[in-house]
Amino acid sequence: MMRCCLTIRRTISGIGLTCALIGVPAASTAAESPGVRSPDRRPTHVTDGHFWTGIMIDTGVVLSSPVRWCRSDWLKATAVGFVGLGAFAADDSLRTVAQDYRGSLSNRIADGAEPFGNGSRLIPLLGASYLAGEAISAPRLRRASLTAIESVLIAGGVAGGVKQVSHRHRPYLDDGPYRFDGPSFGGPTSTRSFPSGHAAAAFAAATAFAAEYHESWIVPPLSYGVAGLTAYSRLNDDKHWLSDLIIGAALGFSIGKTVMRPRIATRPLPPASDVLPSSPSRETD
Repeated sequence: MMRCCLTIRRTISGIGLTCALIGVPAASTAAESPGVRSPDRRPTHVTDGHFWTGIMIDTGVVLSSPVRWCRSDWLKATAVGFVGLGAFAADDSLRTVAQDYRGSLSNRIADGAEPFGNGSRLIPLLGASYLAGEAISAPRLRRASLTAIESVLIAGGVAGGVKQVSHRHRPYLDDGPYRFDGPSFGGPTSTRSFPSGHAAAAFAAATAFAAEYHESWIVPPLSYGVAGLTAYSRLNDDKHWLSDLIIGAALGFSIGKTVMRPRIATRPLPPASDVLPSSPSRETD
């Protein structure tokens, strides 16, 4: 049990370090100019046209964000790249450690966490979360759920595109961590290891909820904790190398931060009392 917990801690620590280094470059593309503020008017209803157009707009923003990065953003991206390269160099030995520590407990943890990165299960789960927000009249829960759905869809699309370019072999093929078949369309899932789609989806959704409920003492750590366990499940199940998980988590985290930005034009800065509204006012549509 202690060996299993040690492996989980190492996996989550590596991913946590990466997300901390990001900070996040994509988020800075939505930074506001001094003296102006964009009110948060992300959609709280699935029937809101802004939700559907927002997916297309934000996809474009995500894909083009490197063009708008400043020097500090590139430094952060470089730092993340070095962390990924470090993991890449140690992928084989880290895989051996993870499989040596694999047991009934780690398998149970992996089985419970895996669905939170599986799009076919995560999207319906987020849909249920949205419906719960409708049922109990909770605008923030609806908004977080819709933002998470959008973030997961974009993260899945970007991760899927990179997979088609890299075609990295998965660990269970036992042919080493340095096998890349290069760009091609399709191909078996056994050659779609980089980056981890599960990690990207889990961290994209976690970022949406953590940002929406940023003042909560439980939601952010719970969200990222579940995402971290989801990433660990892929290492435990021998489906991904650690570097796949680190880059996937960084991708999901960055996309989640980008999607969380306000979507309307900036306005003159309101009085200080309006900049920091009381908690009840956040629950209004």
